[in-house]
Amino acid sequence: MGRSEVLEVMRNKNKIIAKTKSELFFMQSKKLRLQIRNRSLKEKLKEYSTRGDFKAISYKLTKAGQEGKFEDKRVLLDTIETVANNLNVKARGKRFKASVRQFYETIMILGGPRLARFVSQNLHGPDVHTIYGWRQQNLKKVPTNASTETFMQLTEIYKEAKTKASITALIPVLTAEDETAIKAEVSYSQETDELLGFCGQEEDHQCLLPVRVVIGDDNESYSRMIEAFNSMRIGTQARVILLNPLHPHLPRMAIVMLPTCNKFNHTDVAAQWKQINTNYKAHTEPVLGPLIGHSSDGDSRRRKLMLNLMRQNAGQRYQPISQQLGFHLSARKEGSDGESYVVRDLGDQDYIHQHKKLVNPLDHEIRVMTMGTFTIHMNHLELVAREFDRKRHHLTKDHLQRRDRQNWKAAQEICFLRVQDCLQELLEGTDDRPPNPGVLGTLTYLQLVWHYVEIFVSPVATLTTRIRYAGFVCHFLGIWRNFITNHPDLNIAHNFITREAYQDCLISVHFAVILICFMRDNHPDADCLLELTGSDCCENHFSIHGQWVGNRHNYSFGEMVRNIRHISRLHEIQVDADGPKFSKAHIKQENIWKKQYPDITEDVSLKSYPSMGEEVEAWTAGMEMAQNRARNVGMLPTSFHDSDEEDQEDPLQRWFFYPFDEEHHDVAEEADPEVDGQEEGEPQDSGLVNQESIIEDEELADVQIMFDEVLNQHTDEPLGHEPAGAPTDEPQDDTSDTTSSRRGSSTNVLLRAACPTVDVPGYGRQYKQTLVRLLNDNPKLSHDRLVRVRQTYISKRNSGIPDAEADTTELPAHSDICLFDDYVAVTSSGTMLVLRILRMRKKGATRGFVEYKLPVKYSAVDRKDIVVVGQLYTDTTGGFVLEGSTVVVKASEIVCHINLCYDAGIYSCGHEEFQLILEEVNKMKTTPESSKSAQPAHQQSATDDGTVRTTVVAAPESDDGVRRSRRQRTVITHLTH
Repeated sequence: MGRSEVLEVMRNKNKIIAKTKSELFFMQSKKLRLQIRNRSLKEKLKEYSTRGDFKAISYKLTKAGQEGKFEDKRVLLDTIETVANNLNVKARGKRFKASVRQFYETIMILGGPRLARFVSQNLHGPDVHTIYGWRQQNLKKVPTNASTETFMQLTEIYKEAKTKASITALIPVLTAEDETAIKAEVSYSQETDELLGFCGQEEDHQCLLPVRVVIGDDNESYSRMIEAFNSMRIGTQARVILLNPLHPHLPRMAIVMLPTCNKFNHTDVAAQWKQINTNYKAHTEPVLGPLIGHSSDGDSRRRKLMLNLMRQNAGQRYQPISQQLGFHLSARKEGSDGESYVVRDLGDQDYIHQHKKLVNPLDHEIRVMTMGTFTIHMNHLELVAREFDRKRHHLTKDHLQRRDRQNWKAAQEICFLRVQDCLQELLEGTDDRPPNPGVLGTLTYLQLVWHYVEIFVSPVATLTTRIRYAGFVCHFLGIWRNFITNHPDLNIAHNFITREAYQDCLISVHFAVILICFMRDNHPDADCLLELTGSDCCENHFSIHGQWVGNRHNYSFGEMVRNIRHISRLHEIQVDADGPKFSKAHIKQENIWKKQYPDITEDVSLKSYPSMGEEVEAWTAGMEMAQNRARNVGMLPTSFHDSDEEDQEDPLQRWFFYPFDEEHHDVAEEADPEVDGQEEGEPQDSGLVNQESIIEDEELADVQIMFDEVLNQHTDEPLGHEPAGAPTDEPQDDTSDTTSSRRGSSTNVLLRAACPTVDVPGYGRQYKQTLVRLLNDNPKLSHDRLVRVRQTYISKRNSGIPDAEADTTELPAHSDICLFDDYVAVTSSGTMLVLRILRMRKKGATRGFVEYKLPVKYSAVDRKDIVVVGQLYTDTTGGFVLEGSTVVVKASEIVCHINLCYDAGIYSCGHEEFQLILEEVNKMKTTPESSKSAQPAHQQSATDDGTVRTTVVAAPESDDGVRRSRRQRTVITHLTH
């Protein structure tokens, strides 16, 4: 091939290469454009997120969902989805998820319609009337008197709750009970036409029985009200008993709610427990599960009963650990060996309350706790705060100066491991700090309290470990108490924890061990939730009543009855796994125990039960642990030898190895200066209750008969009926009806509408609610004729309107001077006048008069400046006649109110009342007026600096027109020599 041909071939190839490069360039550009056009949604949203538009919000939510940040925020996710869906629909087309409905229901119940409307308007939520419908649809009326009807209705509620939570197994149940202070006043319930707030008859008072005072609508209704206020006592506290299923998704429901003044004893409580056990076992137990015991928070009557029941020997008993190993409490057992069984009559003391009672003696003014030769005191924690940086111990004034003794959060932080580590460092010393052996007692005591709390709320301790902790706490307390008792210079009253705290600890740790073993044998697939035990659910119940007002319990028993349906609904929402999350009423009551374990990601399994026999090994290990700690602090017998087992039987050493032997433990105890809840006249118990103090069956049977009679009369009747013997104008109806709402139905019992008024003899019909309010202010209202209920419809009766059609209005307070009412006045000349007030006015500061439309109090300071214009009554032989003439008097000249009844043109007053008025008028006439020319009193006081201070009292008013100061002045006179 020639040169020209080669050049031609090269030119052609260059053209092809150039064309190919051009095509490649355009193809790459097209590819890039297609890549930009076909980006993924994620890439687009990532780009939009930098711009801050709605697509950025969508991207961030998607990213949070992919990272699993919505797993425990179900309500938030449902709210976002609901709002997004409802933004594109009309007002009547909105749909709301179940958790969102519960969220708005909770706001409505706790905060009322105003807050619910505020949240709804800002979150594009439902109309307030829709929320009302949701709330009404889910409310359930359950009588709180432990009657048969109570448990029958609760059975249906728990059956529905178990179905919703997919629970098929039976769940052990406890009852929790407590009292709280309330406003001591009576309320009227128109729904049941009864007075609420009485706790029993004043004579031979006993306030554990249910009390019903139905007013009715007959001639004796008013007398019935007056008699109730005169003969019955008003409760100052409210007593509540809740069913507490040991499952996180079952609600705590009230079965008893009564007003009380704490006038009952342990025998009364035993009879009520028996009544509850009988009704529960007959109706609710087949559906929910066995009722295994009762919880309290340190009440002495219930403590005594628990010790009585758990120290019984008669019948079949359940005791998982031998009594020779110091396990001295047991439970009643139902069922044979080899089969499933049930334990009964377990006593449970609230561990939160007990924890605070163990921490409080650290800074007690009288009690100086002593272990061996070591003192236990809050000063050692103040030393920790002074020696270490705050970041290590986190102690503040709230911990060291415990002004709030009920602050559980502070009590937990005092016992945290970080505080114990600081005390341990002080004990051992460092290079720049010498050892301080004096803190060993406080460190050991905090470790004791820490192990006690770990039994119930630990996120890391297995159930076997908790049994070991229980053995340690039980035996260390026994050894410590025996050491104090046998020491010549120490005594239980001043050097040990309180008797109540000691006994409650023993009850509590035995309860925990029995519950763990019972759950292992009968409910091995269920969690043993020790943190749900105790009576803290009662505290939550009381706190909900006082929410949104600073958590103050400023409510009456009638308000509690009115709110019980709403609070039961809140309990149902609270245990819903997909519902809103609830917190404690105050941060001081929060459970923060888990914060001392920042590295754990998952709590220990509460289904890993100890194998058979392993609980005995764990308990024995706790015994050895207690003995070792006791040796460390020097709590040893006088001549101690533990090398030989035979020496353990030495009478001088036996109290150390067997601290709960009757010979060494049930010794006489000195008077305790800090008895918590001690009943008047109750003897000081020893460490444990002797067998002789167990309740006699005959005594309990007598009280039970009394309970049965009252319950048969008052509590077994369908709701809405009058109690036996109560008057009624209509036949009783025991039918029930199912009322349907827009989205469901709820069963309610028909209630006969009660008449809101009552006939007051001689004064017509008055509102029952008004009378109750007046009687609350003055229970002896009917006996003081000067402050009686004033009829307000005289003019309507005079015009011929029948009583049934006469409109009654709320009466003003009797301590006021009101328009259009009748009064007695005494003028400056001593003339007595009866008048009806038409006007009240006062000369203004500059000019004109100020008209008074509202009542004027008798105690008003400016009453002498108010002019009263009234229509005069003329005294006749048969009574008074209202004339047309008017009279002008000062408001200060009015003596009192007078009740006049109209009949045939004559107004008359009761003889007794008129005589009282005349006596009051004569007293005013005979009382001499103070002299207007009286000189003001002066007081002089001399000082060492040569001055005399004279206090000049304000001079009285004068008629000479000269303005004088009303201030009290001090004149200083300087003395000269």
